[in-house]
Amino acid sequence: VNLMYNAGYDLASGFEVYSFGSYSDRSAEGFNFFRYPVSANNVRSIHPEGFVPITEADVTDYSIAFGLRGEVFTGWRGDLSIVHGVNEFDQDLRNSVNSSLGEASPTAFDVANYKYEQTVINFDASRAAAWGAIPVHVAAGLELRAEEYRTQAGDPASFAAGDAIACAECVTFGNSDTARPGAQASFGLRPSDEVDESRFAVAAYLDLEFDLTERWLLSLAGRLEDYDDFGSTANYKVASRFELAPGLALRGSVSSGFRAPALAQAFFAGTTTSFGEGRSLVSTLSLPVTDPLAQANGARELEAEESINTSIGFTWFHDSGFSFTFDYYEVDIDDRIVLSENLDVEGVPGVGQVRFFTNAVDTETTGFDVVASYTLEEWRFLAAYNRTDTDITNVPDPAVFGIEERNTLETAPPEDKLVLTAEWAGETFTALVRGVRFGETERIFDFGGGFEPQQVYGAEWSLDAELGYRINDNWSVALGGNNLLDQYPDESIFDISFFGNLPYDTVSPLGFNGRFVYLETRFRY
Repeated sequence: VNLMYNAGYDLASGFEVYSFGSYSDRSAEGFNFFRYPVSANNVRSIHPEGFVPITEADVTDYSIAFGLRGEVFTGWRGDLSIVHGVNEFDQDLRNSVNSSLGEASPTAFDVANYKYEQTVINFDASRAAAWGAIPVHVAAGLELRAEEYRTQAGDPASFAAGDAIACAECVTFGNSDTARPGAQASFGLRPSDEVDESRFAVAAYLDLEFDLTERWLLSLAGRLEDYDDFGSTANYKVASRFELAPGLALRGSVSSGFRAPALAQAFFAGTTTSFGEGRSLVSTLSLPVTDPLAQANGARELEAEESINTSIGFTWFHDSGFSFTFDYYEVDIDDRIVLSENLDVEGVPGVGQVRFFTNAVDTETTGFDVVASYTLEEWRFLAAYNRTDTDITNVPDPAVFGIEERNTLETAPPEDKLVLTAEWAGETFTALVRGVRFGETERIFDFGGGFEPQQVYGAEWSLDAELGYRINDNWSVALGGNNLLDQYPDESIFDISFFGNLPYDTVSPLGFNGRFVYLETRFRY
């Protein structure tokens, strides 16, 4: 369910009061690995034929904004607003069992609740001015931002460690026959893992745009920001555009960036399950950096990311309706926050590995965008191409950041993407056809002992289309489909398909759900 509104009202004083907001509620199910009937992960009197745990997720997201804007002083337009937003994720589990509780175990569990809130107050003002004979556009603003991140533990049975012992004939794949604590597939969040953290930040900016000549635009901007947990930062941006000839212009920019760690990155806790040695199921804990077990494995207090961004390009527009743009960019990030490798631990019941967020790497991302479009009466044609490469420029600790996480940053994303679109818009009918080509991707797994299988997945095409019909000025309907040719990525080789159970890797942007068809109606008022 998704609901949105946008409203405004002109006051007699010349000001406008406005408000907008949204609400969404999404529910989903995820099916986990099968648990064998004769196994330390099962209680046979509850699931005599084994079971597949089903993860249930409910996500509620809403925000609301109120504002007032108008001329506050002679020549100055102001905008005062406040926005409050909440995102809540509730995780449950059914058709499962906590085998360590034996026959006393329930089959449904409340696993955890995660909630993030943010309130932002902004005041922005702008005006046209002059610096001598040079026209100047001035913009300035203040921002106050409050954030809060809270987590709530699951019910006790979701993380309890009972004393039940599985049967002697259990299929354990090399592990002991002692039943693991916690609910199968999703170890519940413990009360000791609950957090209630908040942060406050204040910022100010100034933006100046100079029309140095009729062909030359220069933009200068600066922003100061102070966090109550990460101190202060100052960032800048310099951008310029120069028109070489009518319709042809060069453009470029240089700017610095700063990103404080998200509260969830610093304090998130959760559990996932995957195959381990001898095809056994291994639980991996995602821990906050403040957790003693995470610190014992190399976790440190997170630092903010800092970046330098540069871009240069040109744009060309012709009176015939044809336009062409090219932009090259480079983004250098220091102390980039990433997930660590899954680190093996011993002596913790039911836990095989841990991971956490860490400032492990410095990266350099380079790439370019090319966009060409042509408009002819009711027709519009568009071609867009992007190529991006990311390289790690430092030497991270291999014990914390290994080959799998390097693969995630450097070679798992598609090396390029091509989009070809044709649109037609008549008085009653509309039509769209789009072809998307995703470039090669690569997956590398580290199973330990030097066994690091890898596979390159070939480029894939997806064909999308939509046909729309306008019933009247308010109503319209559309029939469309994504991936109409029902394409699938390459199947994974045996070494990385988890013994054939997962034939398609999630690394491919094409996905593995095949064709998607929809019927949509729209009402505009």
